[in-house]
Amino acid sequence: MKNVLILLFAFGFFGCSSNQEKEIIGSWTNGAHTFEFMEGGNAYWLIDLGESRTDTFKMKYRFNPSKKPMHLDLTGFDKGLLINSTLLGIVEFTDENTFRFDCEAKNEAVKDGITRPGNFRADQTQSYTRVE
Repeated sequence: MKNVLILLFAFGFFGCSSNQEKEIIGSWTNGAHTFEFMEGGNAYWLIDLGESRTDTFKMKYRFNPSKKPMHLDLTGFDKGLLINSTLLGIVEFTDENTFRFDCEAKNEAVKDGITRPGNFRADQTQSYTRVE
C-alpha cells in the first residue's frame, strides 16, 4: 500500500447483489482519500491534493464478503499510474461505519509475484469511515 500511495501522489468486475455486499456501497473517507462505491461495480477514488484541489480516478471494484478476511479489489483505473493494474485488497469492518483496508498493486502485464495481503500490516493499513 505504501508503494501505491507514493505512486498516486507522484502523479467489468462484478457488481454488488446481496445484502452483505451492499454494506460497502456509499462514500468512505480517511481524510485524504475518499472511495465512492456504487451498485454495479463502478467506483471513484478521490484524492485530496490540498488547496481545494482533488484528483479523481474512475475505476471498477469487486467486493467479496464471503472471504476471510473480506476481499476488495480495485481495477479498471481510467488514468494515472494504476492503468492496467489491480489493487488486491483485504477489508475488515470494525463497525458498521468503519473499515480497515490493506492492498498490494498487481500490474496485469507483469508476472511480478504480487499477491493479496494475507493479514493487515500496521504500517500499510488504512481506516475509512462512512461519509454521512
